[in-house]
Amino acid sequence: MTSSLSLLHPQGFKYSTPISHDQPEGTPSTGNPSGATRAIVSDQSLSHTSEARAQGNAQNWKNVAQHLTTAMNTLAQDATPQTLLAHLSSTQTAIDPRSAYHQDSASGGQASVSLETFLKHHNLPMPETRLDLVHLADAAHAHALEQPLGNLGGALSWPLPLTSQQRHKVRVIAEAGVMRHSRHSEPGPVRSELTKGALGALIKASSLSDAELQDPAKALETLLKSTKAQAMGQALQSGLEGIATPTSISDYVLAAINIGLDRESVESPARNSIAGFDLGQEKYWGMPPSAIVEGLSRHLVDKGRATQATAKLATHLLLSRIAPQFLVKDIPDTLVNGSQAWVNFCLAVAKVEASAPGTTSQLDYGQVMSAAQVLNDPPVHVITALLLDWGMINGLVVKKDDAAYTPQEVESIRTAFNQQLTTRIKASQLLSAEIPSRKAIALAKLKEHFGEGIPFELKCLSTVSQDKAKQLDGKHSMLDMAMMGINVNWKTDDARVPINAINEQPRLNVNGIFQGQYETATQSLKEGIQTQVKHLISELPLEDRQNLEFGKIDFYQSNQYKIGRGLINPPTFQSRLNELLVRTEREVDGKPQVCVYEIDIRNKRIVKRTSEAAITRGDWRDANILTKVEKFTPERLDRQGREAHQPNTPLPAPSSFTSARTQYLADAFLEHLDINGKDQWLQANGTTTLDEQKAGDERVRQFFLNLIPFRSAYVNFRDGDYEAGLLDLGLDTLALATMGYGVSAKAAKVLVSAASPTMKALQTARVLGSGLIGALNPLGGVRGLATGTASLVTRGARFLSDSGQVLINKVRGASGSYDLLKAANKEYGPALIGTYKVGENSVDGVAVLKNDRWYSFDPFRNLPYGPPIENFSPLRGSLFGRVPDTYLASAGENISAARTSNTLPKFNQGYRNGALDDLSDYSGQRSFEALMVLAAKPGRTPEEMGILARELKAKRIEEGKYFTALLTRDVGNSPSVSINSFAQSDYLGRVDLTSNGDCAGLSNAMALALHRGDEKIFLDNLRKASTTESPSPLHTLFNHDLKTLQYAVNTKDTFHVNAAPSLINHQSIIDDLSRSTTSKYLRISTEDHAMLAGIRVKDGQKEWFFFEPNGGLVRFDNVESMREGIEKILNSGGVSATLRPKISPGGKKGFHVSAFHPDDIVTDKVDSFAVSMMVSRPLPP
Repeated sequence: MTSSLSLLHPQGFKYSTPISHDQPEGTPSTGNPSGATRAIVSDQSLSHTSEARAQGNAQNWKNVAQHLTTAMNTLAQDATPQTLLAHLSSTQTAIDPRSAYHQDSASGGQASVSLETFLKHHNLPMPETRLDLVHLADAAHAHALEQPLGNLGGALSWPLPLTSQQRHKVRVIAEAGVMRHSRHSEPGPVRSELTKGALGALIKASSLSDAELQDPAKALETLLKSTKAQAMGQALQSGLEGIATPTSISDYVLAAINIGLDRESVESPARNSIAGFDLGQEKYWGMPPSAIVEGLSRHLVDKGRATQATAKLATHLLLSRIAPQFLVKDIPDTLVNGSQAWVNFCLAVAKVEASAPGTTSQLDYGQVMSAAQVLNDPPVHVITALLLDWGMINGLVVKKDDAAYTPQEVESIRTAFNQQLTTRIKASQLLSAEIPSRKAIALAKLKEHFGEGIPFELKCLSTVSQDKAKQLDGKHSMLDMAMMGINVNWKTDDARVPINAINEQPRLNVNGIFQGQYETATQSLKEGIQTQVKHLISELPLEDRQNLEFGKIDFYQSNQYKIGRGLINPPTFQSRLNELLVRTEREVDGKPQVCVYEIDIRNKRIVKRTSEAAITRGDWRDANILTKVEKFTPERLDRQGREAHQPNTPLPAPSSFTSARTQYLADAFLEHLDINGKDQWLQANGTTTLDEQKAGDERVRQFFLNLIPFRSAYVNFRDGDYEAGLLDLGLDTLALATMGYGVSAKAAKVLVSAASPTMKALQTARVLGSGLIGALNPLGGVRGLATGTASLVTRGARFLSDSGQVLINKVRGASGSYDLLKAANKEYGPALIGTYKVGENSVDGVAVLKNDRWYSFDPFRNLPYGPPIENFSPLRGSLFGRVPDTYLASAGENISAARTSNTLPKFNQGYRNGALDDLSDYSGQRSFEALMVLAAKPGRTPEEMGILARELKAKRIEEGKYFTALLTRDVGNSPSVSINSFAQSDYLGRVDLTSNGDCAGLSNAMALALHRGDEKIFLDNLRKASTTESPSPLHTLFNHDLKTLQYAVNTKDTFHVNAAPSLINHQSIIDDLSRSTTSKYLRISTEDHAMLAGIRVKDGQKEWFFFEPNGGLVRFDNVESMREGIEKILNSGGVSATLRPKISPGGKKGFHVSAFHPDDIVTDKVDSFAVSMMVSRPLPP
């Protein structure tokens, strides 16, 4: 590569004097002259195409889901990643010809592609385990459910949603319609109808029964098809001058419905707020999502926005757009708002909704959590918002405006979240510690001492002893002998048993080993139980957490006694129930408030009793078992810890998981269980007779299983009882399975059908899906938080930039071919990448040019949408003027300073390993202009300049691909057209990052090359000079000579080499080339760009050319293809929309044109020999 960071800062192509030529005749401008009247765009022919495409897309995903499910069922349990990949690459899936995948050439026009190809095209990962096939199948199933109406937000959910002013206009138009139909009514009923908004008006005009309204999907479908809805949508579309598409009427109606229900968001949007209802209010902390849904429905009825009959439909509509996590089916009852499990569930929903909008309401909990395993993480602002909510609910930060949180606060919450999750994961592993088996230990020791092939469990041994106390009745096995560990002699009649070796009294120490393992297991159990108690407390509603944190506490146990026979024998203690009762007392509104809580880890719950009856009920008897509730005082009594310590009101949200009070409660509960106490475990120490040992061992096993339900799930899974296992898994003690892995019976079977290591993997964070939250960019996350509902206007610069980049990535495609733009161009007209203003921010996006107006384009739905964009600026091929020369100069100086012998290692380190987020002032903007502004700032470190140099280079190379695709799209559909692709943006990205363009020099040099017939040599030289990894002096000289030529011809006069260019329209250029009988090369200039068109006549044969320095050299074999191609390039195609021709007062476009002559380069300002060598002498590879 030649010097990729030149010190030269050319001025590019520009005029030194104003143009004063007469305006040409020509076609209308693509602009929007003031005062012009524009008709609403209508193209109903799109409807069939769009619907067919959606059906084709769904069919593709159904096919893929079926193939993945089949693979999961048929591949071996221990299939390796290589085996899985080989299966995907060899399995073909049918591609529906109606689908976007087929139409945008992704399938190469084939009727089928491999599963591997399809998944990679849609940015899905390759599976590493059979379980990954389940996740991929669930993700494919979600895609198959995607509907054209998406998340039911309509125009509020467009990539560029309606502005605040447009939303207000929608409300005005919709309410005006309501008033027109109610003009003869009394004021009271009219106000009531206005309060119900568009939804109320549509329902009133419909014949839907109250029962039919309880099915939101079907009811909405009926409403949107109604005559009333169509008229309303048409009025809204006309009022906003919107482009007509197959879904536009429904989009506007849905927007009107949402705005009518949630008019507060029009005036003052706020995160977590719907129709003035705060989804994050304290009363719902620790509550199941169903409680919040019911609360929102009641709120809508109370506000008059809905009736009892319409509340379900209204609630569904609002939540689908703003908080779809509340609509997922079969959410476990144990999943509560504010828990870590809730955070991970919301993240999973965000992943699925980003991939397939509006589908999570059609999926159950397990499908959502499974599909999310293979989908990309949501944007930083989504994660940050959830972390802030979690931190506030858990007492880490106080509630305030999102923008007021500092990056340090966000990072501290993230750290606390991960620490708590790590503790819980560790506890789940501790609670799963293997229960020691005396039998297994004994068998292992017997085999170790006596070898294999001996019938250890055959009962053929009898004791031999004069001491009757040591004699045992009956026959015993070698296993019995080892487990008892008693010192006696034995006899047998079975020759297979090594009786002599047995009577040597080998020291097997089975009971000693058992005791050691038992103590280790119980220690693990105790640590896990403490964490479990803390976890249960942390998930309680706020009032209950405050009671336990700040109130005075006392403990009570339920002890069971066996009643003996006779009157003089007192009841003897037999056992203690696992549940611990905690009485709390604190002052509320000047009065003492008493509550009783039952900590029940067996059922993974803490039950609140609103009265003291649970501890004052007295004794009760069942047969000969007497149960008493007795006060329990922990031995490690902490009087201060028991007393009330209520701070000033209002009470803060306690940090329940980590507080000292919660630790005290966990310690008390552990002491209450008395795991190592003599009451339960006296017979487990290996000193009793065989029958007593077996009974003790069984009590150990039952205690573990009864205390930790997850263990019973393991046993059921192992035994193949998946339904019972799933039932127990729903009681997962630490909510880790609930938190991140919505296990279905299908997935559970895959999970446990393999060897035991796979089952053990169930305890890990990866399988559970409860992975730690990685480092965020706190600044970008906080600044990018959504403070509105769905409006981009309210979401911050970083969010806007991220959203724009998502759109650009989509149209670019996995292969970088921009096929989506090509398909859009066929259906709607030129579709281009560009920028538009949202508030004070410049945002990347995609737009189509139709009827001389720009409309936003949604590449995910492949549809234009919305009102015209008045401030859309297409990405222009011209590099001149995009960045002020002063910034280019400063950036060049910074780059040079960063690449000295002393600083180059640091520069290279940043270039190779750095990230834009490492820059403290980076706010998410990725455009070339924004990156160059960052690069021009003084005081940059070498590492920072390395990062920026890499990104600037990548941006220029990517823009080069875009412009070559644009040119190909305009002219490349005919067999009589060939294109030799070249982009000056790509060239300069590799040779001179801070140049503002070489188009003038390139066009003059190409004219000479065409004249000589050396155009291929010249283009090959340009590629070699910019891409060779080992540049020679000839490569360096080539780049220097091109830059020198650019300096000599980079103004209007010098580009045309002192000729007086004519100002003519595109048709005049075409006609001139059509009529010419001799070779001719026409230099064409706009306000900021230079190009070349020509005809070459040799031996009576004609061929035509057009050179666009941003896209390449086009060759036309016949005059018809030339006329069509140049008309596209200069007037009606995508390239033309990026140009800045001279515009007359009447809106006509004109180009400055002059004829090139070889003698033009023979001047005192141009080294003609250098230019000659540049275009005609091939460079080495």
